[in-house]
Amino acid sequence: MRTGFIAGTLVLALFAAPFAAGASPVAEKFYKDGVELAKNKQMGEAIAKFQNAVAFEPKTFKYHLNLAYAYDWANRLPEAQAAYEVAMKIGKNAIQAVKGHADVCRRLKLFSLAENSYRLALKKEPKDLDLIMGLGASMAGQDKLDEALSEYQKAMKLFPKEVQPAFKAANVLRKKGDLDGAIAHYRMAMERDPAYAKAEYGLGLVLRQKEDYPGAKKALESACKRGVKSSCKFYYKIKDK
Repeated sequence: MRTGFIAGTLVLALFAAPFAAGASPVAEKFYKDGVELAKNKQMGEAIAKFQNAVAFEPKTFKYHLNLAYAYDWANRLPEAQAAYEVAMKIGKNAIQAVKGHADVCRRLKLFSLAENSYRLALKKEPKDLDLIMGLGASMAGQDKLDEALSEYQKAMKLFPKEVQPAFKAANVLRKKGDLDGAIAHYRMAMERDPAYAKAEYGLGLVLRQKEDYPGAKKALESACKRGVKSSCKFYYKIKDK
């Protein structure tokens, strides 16, 4: 979920943000310098520039938003969370800040906070795949498995070609003990993307639980050959059964 979001949104924000009305020329110079540094992926230096812009103009939304993006890019997640929260307040829950906050909180395993922000963002963009999947992950992180499953199944219907919703739903069903449901969803994931070896690995694990050793060996061996190392371990455990 994170891949592409931060990179794409950061670049968009950096190019799209106009001169802030009433901003001091000093703050805007710091901001523009930060933009150039961030475009060159010099995030440490960019962060310092955005921090200076914020210090001069603490009520300017785009300065806080881009500071949050830069922290996020640099994987300084607690600082990113705090910066997104300020941006959310100043920007009156602008979607860019809410999305970033949700994503960072999920990665920090602050699942309740993430859930709140995902729900807020989904009110504005109800058919955004990353938001639906992020909400599902946040529910799963709180062991709200039925609610997580509901989100993944919603994504499956909205995005019938995407593999991740079916795969994540299979994982939840397996955790719930619904092995037949998990098998069906792993197979659905494999139909959506035959190259997705993790789904075949998951299928092998569930078939192993059901003591369907021929089926399990076939799936685990195939996933092993396609690079899922943990699948090799389980394959050799049941190879002679």
